[in-house]
Amino acid sequence: MIMYNRVSNISGRLINSVSAQIVIISAFAVALYINTLANGFVFDDNYQVLDNPWIRDFSHIIDISLSPVWAFTEEHGPSHYYRPMMHLGYMFAYHIFGIEP
Repeated sequence: MIMYNRVSNISGRLINSVSAQIVIISAFAVALYINTLANGFVFDDNYQVLDNPWIRDFSHIIDISLSPVWAFTEEHGPSHYYRPMMHLGYMFAYHIFGIEP
């Protein structure tokens, strides 16, 4: 009985500690998304990432900030679809990781 209480107290303290909870949540998140590392680009990634000159050069930050999302293409029409944070995220990911998905 005493041994059971000691083990129960140790496991209870371990689960209740903040660092253990962070490790458990992090391990669960990694387990959920680990299979996505081998995937490639899909759907509009060809246009938004591979064919997008704005994400390759930091001089386009002004264009990204002031233009609609498809303004980097030649055939874009009038649009109110504005996503500057998407382009900036792609830009920083491109400069850190390259053109790999």
